[in-house]
Amino acid sequence: MNNLGARLSELGRRTEALEPTQEAVTLYRELAADNPAYLNDLAMSLNNLGIRLSELGRRTEALEPTQEAVTLRRELAADNPAYLNDLAGSLNNLSIRLSELGRGDEAPPAWLECSADLDAPADGWLLAQATGSDTLEATERNPLARQALAGLRHDADGQGRLLGEGRRALAAAVEEHHLALDDVDPPRWLAVAPTEADYELANAWEHASHGSFDELAQAGASWITDNAAHERLHSLAERFPGTRFATEWTMVAEHPGGITEAVAALVENDRASHLLNQWISTDTWEASQAFYEANHEPLTGELPQALLQQAVEQGQALAAQHLALIGLCEAVGPDIAFGGAADAAAALTAANRAVAEGRLDLVMSWAAANPRLLQRPPDGVLIQALLLLLQQPDAAAEHPEIGETIQAVYADARNVQRDNARARLTKLAAHDQHQDLANRLLTWIDEAQPPPVETLPDRHQ
Repeated sequence: MNNLGARLSELGRRTEALEPTQEAVTLYRELAADNPAYLNDLAMSLNNLGIRLSELGRRTEALEPTQEAVTLRRELAADNPAYLNDLAGSLNNLSIRLSELGRGDEAPPAWLECSADLDAPADGWLLAQATGSDTLEATERNPLARQALAGLRHDADGQGRLLGEGRRALAAAVEEHHLALDDVDPPRWLAVAPTEADYELANAWEHASHGSFDELAQAGASWITDNAAHERLHSLAERFPGTRFATEWTMVAEHPGGITEAVAALVENDRASHLLNQWISTDTWEASQAFYEANHEPLTGELPQALLQQAVEQGQALAAQHLALIGLCEAVGPDIAFGGAADAAAALTAANRAVAEGRLDLVMSWAAANPRLLQRPPDGVLIQALLLLLQQPDAAAEHPEIGETIQAVYADARNVQRDNARARLTKLAAHDQHQDLANRLLTWIDEAQPPPVETLPDRHQ
């Protein structure tokens, strides 16, 4: 009857699916009354009944059989731990039913309840079973799973460690579903360390690196530099490449100066990242300029600029903007640099000046500091074409529409705008390395056909 109800539900015949499911509950209740061996089957049928009622929108009614299933399996698990797996599943269903009623905060913590009488709290197989999820997204939507994962950060007294077979079971689940190891706090690699000793090492590292690297350096004197610990941590890093732990450990393990210098490098890296985040997070350009001027020396150091460059290579526009600002501040001063970042017209004026001076590096910086200048015709469009040709010299032949666009915007421009653009490009052409580029742009402007001037007809008396 349970199977029939499930099949009908899968076919979308949910109303029909309810009757056989209810009949299964009735049958197993009668059987369990005479033989307690059928109690777990009754609990399974009650779980299914809760699901069928929920599918019909009868969510309040769905809660009662689900709660009864939990009660039955709690009693079974109290006498026989073999039923803990089934209890975790029922608790998961109860969590879902409560969430559907807007009572998710009442959901019982299955990982904690099912492990209360065990020597190894929160065994991983409980977590893997309790989530009932095939994907990371489903796991993250499950309040029970989030609760269990959050528990991993606690120590033994907080009942949050995953040990022994539990950890290996969770590791298999993680790898089977290709779950991202850094997507949950704490990172899942903490939960899947092969042995308890590895877990303790990884947990110590996690605690230290989330606090301060000074603490990590002190801890390293006792266990990071130990050969056996070194091999275990190296094995973890190889098993989970790309995680923050693997990156940090590789830096430490391969640093030619050893643990002390390696941790010092991590400290410096963290400080630089924190400083850059503070700067980029300022609310106004005035605040950004004030922060830059107050922290000029550290912001213009080699490491912060290297970190910004890495972010630029990853396509982060804010990093490109702030890296450009550092260069502009050094070239033209903070007032002009930040003024251009705030005002596209001011940035365009400065970029035009840089074209005339042959400083195309500054033109690129102005475009990064305030990309809106490229949207201001006609000169912004000209600068956009200039930068494109600078990076891709063959673009003119491959994309004739570039020249057509320049001709169109300058055909509509005022005479003084065309004359000023010619004057800037003529000065640019005086720089031998930019001569071909400047002449190409000049040709397009010269080929622009301004609209004919309309004249009034002569009046005859």
